Amino acid sequence: NLGPVDDGKSYIFDYASGMLIEVEVELKAGTITRKELDYQDRWQAIPIYDILAGIRTRVRITGRNDTDVTQRMGISWKVWDPDGVVVDEYSAWEVWPYTASGTEHEFVGGGFDLDKVGTYILEVGLYMNPDAPEMVDWYKDTICTVAVALEYAGTITRKELEYDGSRESIPVS
Repeated sequence: NLGPVDDGKSYIFDYASGMLIEVEVELKAGTITRKELDYQDRWQAIPIYDILAGIRTRVRITGRNDTDVTQRMGISWKVWDPDGVVVDEYSAWEVWPYTASGTEHEFVGGGFDLDKVGTYILEVGLYMNPDAPEMVDWYKDTICTVAVALEYAGTITRKELEYDGSRESIPVS
């Protein structure tokens, strides 16, 4: 009489012997640990709100290997502008040496322009096993919002230079 086995192990049934045989299953597990945007010349956690329109930026995603063995990790992402147009698309597999158990790997994409006012969306998947890719973590949400760039207007009404108590019109002779 063969019934369910609930001992935390994996088995296959061997028809030739009529027996259950224990098999090893390699679990793929990973976590997206950081999602960042290069803004004002430093990496900042997303989402970021009210970025002024007209800047160029890039994405950095960090993934952690949560398995007990070294794994080759990969990444894939898309960024959509407020009109739903893909403005950044990136995918890569890490190169040797691969990510050891419990450690992280950073993926940095190319640049793109934040030139439309509104909400930009990021969708990213973290993968393992390039021969038969398995998604181990996923994220989709706001990466940033972009506000109207401030415009300054004015008129120069007086050109003067003050130095050592004297005031002269520019150009000074």
